[in-house]
Amino acid sequence: MPILLNRRQLLAAMAASAALAVPRRAQAASIADRRFLFVYTMGGWDPTRVFAPLLGLPSVSTEPDAAVQTAGNIEFVAHPNRPAVSSFIQQYHSQITILNGVYSPSISHSGGLRTTWTGTAGGTTADWPTRMAAVQAEQFAVPYLVIGGPYFAGTDGVFVCRAGSANQLASLVSGDALTTADIPANIPRPAALSRIDQWLSAEAAIRGKDKNTARAHAATEWSIARQRAADLRALDGTMDFGCGPEFSEQIELATRALSSGLSRVVSMNHPKQNVLTDWDSHAGNDERQSSLYESLFRDLATLMQRLESEDSPSGGTLASVTTIIVMSEMGRTPTLNASGGKDHWPYTSVMYIGPAALGGRVVGAFDDTLYGERVDLSSGDMSDSGELLSVETMGATLLRMADIDPRSVGVAADALEGVLA
Repeated sequence: MPILLNRRQLLAAMAASAALAVPRRAQAASIADRRFLFVYTMGGWDPTRVFAPLLGLPSVSTEPDAAVQTAGNIEFVAHPNRPAVSSFIQQYHSQITILNGVYSPSISHSGGLRTTWTGTAGGTTADWPTRMAAVQAEQFAVPYLVIGGPYFAGTDGVFVCRAGSANQLASLVSGDALTTADIPANIPRPAALSRIDQWLSAEAAIRGKDKNTARAHAATEWSIARQRAADLRALDGTMDFGCGPEFSEQIELATRALSSGLSRVVSMNHPKQNVLTDWDSHAGNDERQSSLYESLFRDLATLMQRLESEDSPSGGTLASVTTIIVMSEMGRTPTLNASGGKDHWPYTSVMYIGPAALGGRVVGAFDDTLYGERVDLSSGDMSDSGELLSVETMGATLLRMADIDPRSVGVAADALEGVLA
């Protein structure tokens, strides 16, 4: 069995001047070794352009040159303008699971974001990635690293860290943020900083004695954040936290964070770090969606190549332990509007790539009017007596992939057990 390092041992090893290579292993990784990488396509993608082969229906507007293509057991929409889509699915079909007909009850961008990522319409519920990271928080300096896209940390914000649109994380770790800010800070002398730290530690200890109070919770979070800050400072010079806005640049930081053992969960945004409505094609749907899908799958191919070439901390490659979740906050209407665009629609698709799902399968379907159809959750087969796939079902499935009982964290929906590896 491989020797697994705890967080402090891992950080110490990373900070050393030299490190031993971790041998690869061919066998499947354990659930505890799993890593997760979320790719968001913000604005609402059109499932009928790739995931939902509904060609020839008068109720669904499709492209004249589109055709249904098959890779293994996966049927998808191919088009001459999207060769990267076809080549990716043909190459990785055995690792791909597509969920079709997933229902999200909100078709506003803000409402769709929250319901899709958290399963609820409001409140302080943490999103799926945060919950998946929090369960193993003690093992990572940054359990959930947000490089791009939305996040709802809820009451678990201490486990989440943003890279920042202007490399704020890198500046904070190096200390440059204090001297390059709009209003430069006067940094206290080391002796003064030491006394401040001593006072804060003593105050946190006092507050921590008041069990189950807001003061105790704040003190605990401060202590955790302080330790994480120290862990990050220890990595200054050995871990590059820099990141540009392009998806290719996000890939670089994401693979560094996963391969180094810095994070369990990472999120990115396509096509750029902080462009949150690029897929919102109310006009010119065909050209816009086709271009974005081609770019997305070309970038996913690059991402897979990086995961296949990088070692994971537990042995083997990152690809052997990392599951990619590709998703949008909504779908698009079945027919074109007067501007050649498509408007917001509450049924969408989700794609899993990697070891946490069985792969080689499309689960769920859209009917002839682009509504979702029922699925037997235990098998993943279509069933009139089954359930409609929902964002809550999707979230419960993600939690199960991370070895979390959905009921234990307040999720009432059942997971789609039929897709779990």
